Amino acid sequence: MEQACSVYELKFPNGKLYIGISKNPEKRWASHCAAAFKRARNTLLCRALRKYGPEVVERKILLVGNVQYAQEMEQKIIAAWKTMHPLGYNMMPGGEMSPFLLYPELAKAVGERRKGSKLSEETKNQMSLSAKGVAKTDSHKKAISESRKGMKFSAEHAAKCAENRRGKTMSESAKAAISAFQKENFPMKNEESRKKVSLALRGRTFSEAHKAALRAAWLLRKQRSEA
Repeated sequence: MEQACSVYELKFPNGKLYIGISKNPEKRWASHCAAAFKRARNTLLCRALRKYGPEVVERKILLVGNVQYAQEMEQKIIAAWKTMHPLGYNMMPGGEMSPFLLYPELAKAVGERRKGSKLSEETKNQMSLSAKGVAKTDSHKKAISESRKGMKFSAEHAAKCAENRRGKTMSESAKAAISAFQKENFPMKNEESRKKVSLALRGRTFSEAHKAALRAAWLLRKQRSEA
């Protein structure tokens, strides 16, 4: 059975619209936000998202149908509502759909081909400069979080992140936020809970590397608490 396809509207504070099409509008919205802030793309829509912020954008599903019907209606709505640049943020007349959405196996193949590819230092610097000074709202953070779900980082990347954080002192608000998250997601509310964890770990043998990692983590927590 063919998956339903939606035509959606994004309305910005200046009154301009963007009309799009997707089989998963929520995932598509997260993708738009990631393109604007994480990948710092320079399309009209991405620039508008960075200028106004995702939290002020009004989102609406206009209609749902099969792919062909949705494509036809998207094209008609873009023409009727005049959402093409400069009156709106559409850069194409509609009726098109990403081949990655129509053919998931193609998206997977392209993703596999891109694995291991590295951005040049110039590209990284341009992305960094584009993102500087952009305040991250709650909805923006949520969109980025959704786009990163399932991502796995290499040991080299994790080591670089750790090195970048070394010597930095966390603010009291950051410490409080981390503490609240840990209490909510990893509760150790009473002595009974602590005993259960202790019993579960009893008899387990840790490697020297594991022990060293635990000691390092303990020392880091101690330094932060004393800071």
